[in-house]
Amino acid sequence: MKTLEISLYWLIFIFVDLGLALLSLETHNIGSLYPLIWFPAGILVGILCISPPRYWLLWLVTEFLVDLFASQLSGRSVTISLIFATTDSLYLAAAAFIWQRQHLFGSISMGLLICPVMPGKYLILL
Repeated sequence: MKTLEISLYWLIFIFVDLGLALLSLETHNIGSLYPLIWFPAGILVGILCISPPRYWLLWLVTEFLVDLFASQLSGRSVTISLIFATTDSLYLAAAAFIWQRQHLFGSISMGLLICPVMPGKYLILL
């Protein structure tokens, strides 16, 4: 039953995530390739924060593939799509890791959440 339940949640996640990714890709500044807000990020971080780490690979790989697919559907180049999907997946994994272990990091947790995103987001501008 547990496998069936996870499979159902996974399929729902794929469709919701793809829809939100396509919506997010429509909300970007003129001349910019990066969306103003990435709606699927909140869903994935929420899932990762409540899931045991043994399920993270399933959710992260799915998010990566959905981001890649949505970026390709919106007409981005393969290189930009790969950079975008990779940085988002890694950043969200780092955010969930820090969130689940915030008792270890103390008050510097929020700074640790912001730092990894900066270099990756600027790679897209190149």
